[in-house]
Amino acid sequence: MAKLVIDQATVSTAPPGLVVITLIQQWDDGTDFGGRLVLEATSAPALAELLANAGPRAELALPPDHFFVKLGGDDWEPCIIVQNHRDPSAPDGATYSLQLGEQTAREIVKQLQALSEALAEPSGSAR
Repeated sequence: MAKLVIDQATVSTAPPGLVVITLIQQWDDGTDFGGRLVLEATSAPALAELLANAGPRAELALPPDHFFVKLGGDDWEPCIIVQNHRDPSAPDGATYSLQLGEQTAREIVKQLQALSEALAEPSGSAR
């Protein structure tokens, strides 16, 4: 059975007013289940809240973003699945999906909260 060797995520900004979550999730057999999820910067606080309070299933539409968050995995290896069905006509419009370990999800919440606070400052220093 493969063993997870790298499980990390970064949250960054991208023009025009987007946030990108990049997941690196590599296993010792070479499999990479990483990916990225794109959302509006204005949706970041709401996604942080959904991830922080992940229940069996949650859904939130903040056009052009439409989030689905649900619990998955097994008892011995639970995960949080987050999807954004982003309007195809929006910048980087597509469907995104990430499968996060609980610790990685908590780290993303912290990063989203910090980014949201920085973007809310009058200077907008995170851009």
